[in-house]
Amino acid sequence: MASRPPIASPVGNRAYAHVLRRLVRLGARDEAGRLLDRMHPADVVAVLKTLSPIERKSFIDLLLAHERAGPVLAGLPETLVGEILAQVSDERIAALVARQPPDEAADHLGLIPEERADAVLKL
Repeated sequence: MASRPPIASPVGNRAYAHVLRRLVRLGARDEAGRLLDRMHPADVVAVLKTLSPIERKSFIDLLLAHERAGPVLAGLPETLVGEILAQVSDERIAALVARQPPDEAADHLGLIPEERADAVLKL
């Protein structure tokens, strides 16, 4: 089954953003993942910026397991990406950088302490 292309208008579909927030709050990971498949990365970034700290943690766990994590993180300021990476396990970071082009992976590893980056690379 072919995946659907992302919705074309960045930061243009508030209905999807609202539904995604509700799914995150409810812990409906599978449904939220399917919605992420259809959303433009800029819309996902907009949703991330509006979440409470508790919602953000749940959303980050969902996002980093999703194939869109790289494009979404690329749309965030480095300081926010660094904060996100500080909150997740080395295993989750390793899975993320394994799916990225080498230059993007290096950028993300550069946002965490060197000792931790070494541990991630060993994974």
